[in-house]
Formats: sequence, C-alpha cells, structure tokens
Amino acid sequence: PHRCDCRCVFVSVETFQLVPQVALRLKSEIGRRGRGGFGAGIADAPERGLGRAASEHQVHRAIDKTAAHFGALHIVVNNAGIVHVKPLHEHTEREWDQLMDVNVTSMFFAVKHAIRHLRKNPRSYVVNMGSISGKAVPPYMGAYSASKFALEAITDVLRMELARWKI
Repeated sequence: PHRCDCRCVFVSVETFQLVPQVALRLKSEIGRRGRGGFGAGIADAPERGLGRAASEHQVHRAIDKTAAHFGALHIVVNNAGIVHVKPLHEHTEREWDQLMDVNVTSMFFAVKHAIRHLRKNPRSYVVNMGSISGKAVPPYMGAYSASKFALEAITDVLRMELARWKI
C-alpha cells in the first residue's frame, strides 16, 4: 500500500445521510498525523431539492474553496449515494434522474474539477465508493445497480487516464 503525505481531502456526501465513517476516519488520520486540515464538500443543493446532487458550478466552487483554504487538494472521496427500492419499471423519470444525478453525475463533477488540483501533488488519490450492487444486481434495485455499474466503469477509465499523473 502507498503511504500518503496528504493534508487535504474533499469528501462528497449527501446531507440527509449520516456522516460517512470514511470521512470521519480520514479526518481523524489526517489530524493524528498533524497534516494541515480536512475539507468536506456536500453534494446536496437545497435549491434543487433534497436528494439532488449539487450543480457543476457548486461542486467546482466547493472544490476550489477547499483547495484554496488548505493550500492544496490531495484526496477526493466520492461517497454520495441514494437508493430507491422498487421494481425498475415502477421508477418515475424524476426518481431515475435523481438517482443518477446523485450517484453518478455528482461524482463526475467532483473528479472533473479536482483533477487540476490533484495533478499538482507527487501522489494524489480519487476514492469512489461503490457497492456490491455494481457487480451483481439484486431484485428491486435495478436503477441503483445501474448507477453503481456506471461508477465501476468510470472508476476503471479514470484509473487508466489518470495514471500518468500518479492519481
């Protein structure tokens, strides 16, 4: 495993979820090592309605503010996610869009706007939190599984495309 001399982390989460354990653990580890600070971004935008991911502009601004405040950005953790448990054919257009917006689009925005900050470091990380539902589809979770399969594909291509910068 790689050792990370990281000082700043951007974490995308949904505001109606409990604070993810991964964010707390990263914050604790960074603090324990005396490494600067911890930045947390929120992937929920109240003006777009509960459970909607932030707009591209909001994510871009949150990442830039986090990097400016701490002087750098070393890790992006994409942990936003929602699920609707129902047969696939019963999803409304709004539910489908909401799920894809939070589970896929918010992650895309975070990575897209974090790359220029992450490339400045000798070693940076993007952590996309997936699900077993991105490998196997349980009944009544077809839409959620589709979003997690998309996350797997995006993570795979990012691994290849960002390797030249050791991200």
